[in-house]
Amino acid sequence: MTERENRPVTRVFLPAVLTAVTLLATACGDGTTEPEGPSLTGTWEGTEEADFLPYDWRFEITDNQGRLSGTYGVRALLGYDDWTGSLTGSWQGSDVTISPSGDYRGTFEGTVSGETMNGTIEYGDDDTDLGPYGLTLRRTSR
Repeated sequence: MTERENRPVTRVFLPAVLTAVTLLATACGDGTTEPEGPSLTGTWEGTEEADFLPYDWRFEITDNQGRLSGTYGVRALLGYDDWTGSLTGSWQGSDVTISPSGDYRGTFEGTVSGETMNGTIEYGDDDTDLGPYGLTLRRTSR
């Protein structure tokens, strides 16, 4: 075959090879895995519904397919009694449980719907147990 006779084969074969390579590269990706489904990763903030001196809560959550980890911070509305620590937890469906530990330890149990978590929190230290108090958290960043 002459060079001119090879051109129709190249015109058909080359685009097919390039398409196959592109599809294969897209399917393989870059080796990172994205979590499947919704995620609670982000900053969640809210004020507990205490009988007296309510506290502002902040959860910095990393969600690894339903296993939660991160940090928390608590601040009294009058500007004193700041506490911080780590948190662990889990969620499945709409049910979520978060356990802060550190300056205060406790449990938040509730439900998540979109960008809002509603539930109750009980917490304390070596001398005090508080709650349960209502706590609504809203995601303020992802």
